[in-house]
Amino acid sequence: MDQPTHSKEEALELLRFCHSESEILDLFKLIFIQRRRYSLGDYLELAQAFNFRLYVINN
Repeated sequence: MDQPTHSKEEALELLRFCHSESEILDLFKLIFIQRRRYSLGDYLELAQAFNFRLYVINN
């Protein structure tokens, strides 16, 4: 099984430094599209964090 490129905690930390939609989408692709393996709970937590960060940037 593939190991995640970043731990969930590292991914959340990297997300804090994203300041544009394109940066968030690049990180999203790295984490979700490259078929890295996280638990379902980790995926849900990361998805909520991505959604919230996009909300903060756009408002």
